[in-house]
Amino acid sequence: MPCDKEKLNVINLLGGSYPAAIEGREYFKFLVHKYHGKLHVLTHAFHEEEEINPYYPRAKDYLKKRDSFINACLKNEVPLLLFEKFEDIGKLPQRIQTEGTIFRVATEDKAGWLFDHHQQWPVLVRILKDACVRHIIAGGQNMVFKKIPDSESIVDPDYKKYILLFNEICRTSKYSKSWLERGIFPSECAGGISRLLAKAGFEVTLSPISSPDNYWDIVKNEYSSKK
Repeated sequence: MPCDKEKLNVINLLGGSYPAAIEGREYFKFLVHKYHGKLHVLTHAFHEEEEINPYYPRAKDYLKKRDSFINACLKNEVPLLLFEKFEDIGKLPQRIQTEGTIFRVATEDKAGWLFDHHQQWPVLVRILKDACVRHIIAGGQNMVFKKIPDSESIVDPDYKKYILLFNEICRTSKYSKSWLERGIFPSECAGGISRLLAKAGFEVTLSPISSPDNYWDIVKNEYSSKK
């Protein structure tokens, strides 16, 4: 699907069987193939932007990096998927002034979950796998890091199975293991989507475009402490 160089094209990856939606997914496949199976994901990139204190260092840094990153993706035709609140999707052309094509899916209000999540999530995973997405760089707002619970201390059998799955991902993955080995359990909006993508079988790197927690701050601090 060629980009309309006079405006921002916002393509819904879950647009169903309409011809325009099918054409959009084919263009998505083309871009993913062009970038060797890599896809950037931002969850709630503009979430409550008006309420962010611009004098808070992490927020100011996030806003600057986010805008530069999105502009660079559009200018270089890098595949970028936004998980955005349904009511905010219509604001994207005003918030993003750069020409090009961006992909999106709609989430519930203030949550990373898709609308009709249990029906739509498997559809989205299939679309990503059909496009041969292998490596996802995931970021966005409400990226909160918690510690992976000790499976031996978990009573609920379903939750214990869930945690053991991440231990297996850590053992077998190439990229996801870098944060799993540090015991990081991404949570909330952006963190939850990162975790779900890893659970679905994708290699997930945590993006430097995230707030309030940022994986690469942890890596930098580790490197500095070794000097």
